[in-house]
Amino acid sequence: MKKEIKYWVYILLLSYVPTIGLHFLIRPIWYKDVDNFTNATTIETLFTIAFLPLYLVVTHYLIFKKYDKTTTSFIINCLIILSCVFISTFLHFKNWADSIGSWNSPDTETIMVMDFERTSGIIVSSIGFIIVFLRLWYKNKKRAPINTQT
Repeated sequence: MKKEIKYWVYILLLSYVPTIGLHFLIRPIWYKDVDNFTNATTIETLFTIAFLPLYLVVTHYLIFKKYDKTTTSFIINCLIILSCVFISTFLHFKNWADSIGSWNSPDTETIMVMDFERTSGIIVSSIGFIIVFLRLWYKNKKRAPINTQT
């Protein structure tokens, strides 16, 4: 039971702290000057599309292997990763809306960027999920005893 709690604490901390932390570190850039808006939004978009999904899939997989969990329990890990992508997209929108945008009436381009960011993050995560599930399936297949009875 203690091992199970330790596993979930690692998973949750290593998932949500970087997801939320980066956006709070980037937040002051939004308030400096107009030239920094592009830098801030580029960093947050690249983080949500590429770095975050790859980091989370690899981290979850390594912790998953260390604790020797069952393949079906990785589905919960996938949901946590997807929630991180949604939270990251929301925090990016929040930073934009609080600094130069509007919560009530965001412009069409911003909505399109957020949709693109969220969809791309989900696609990259899904590709990672497929790779992990195939690796786990192959690993379990190699481990399974071969029935030699005829």
